[in-house]
Amino acid sequence: MDMFDTVAAAAAGYYLHLTNMKTSQLAYLQNSEGGEDKNLPCRIRLIGTDAPEYRRKAKGRAAQIAKRRGKMDLGKMSVNQIEGLIDETDLSKIEDAVDATTGWENMPIKDESRAQFSPENARWLYETYPSILRQVLRDLEEEANVFQKA
Repeated sequence: MDMFDTVAAAAAGYYLHLTNMKTSQLAYLQNSEGGEDKNLPCRIRLIGTDAPEYRRKAKGRAAQIAKRRGKMDLGKMSVNQIEGLIDETDLSKIEDAVDATTGWENMPIKDESRAQFSPENARWLYETYPSILRQVLRDLEEEANVFQKA
């Protein structure tokens, strides 16, 4: 049954090797000559969405949303309120990515206060670099990734 055990594979985690958006090639840190150092891949450590830790965090956020659900009536909402709801949905995607992120390696972050992994720094990374957020979200959607990369 190992081939169906997405919970164990998701909890074990894996690395997502990021893509350089300028070249569409895998991203690496630069060496002293300005070329790519193939020994230093830019990658993010993720757990899959079936991991108990991820599911616990997602359930907590879902409970918060459920508390407000009875208060929303789209027919009575202003355009600004609906825009706020859309913004909240975007923030939810960021939180999904933050919940799945457990670390990173070789990220070319110049600000030392942001270079070390933390959930707050992951949130900053995904808000600042939407292309990285999209790569993470796409990767999380593909369930087979937890088996191929674990």
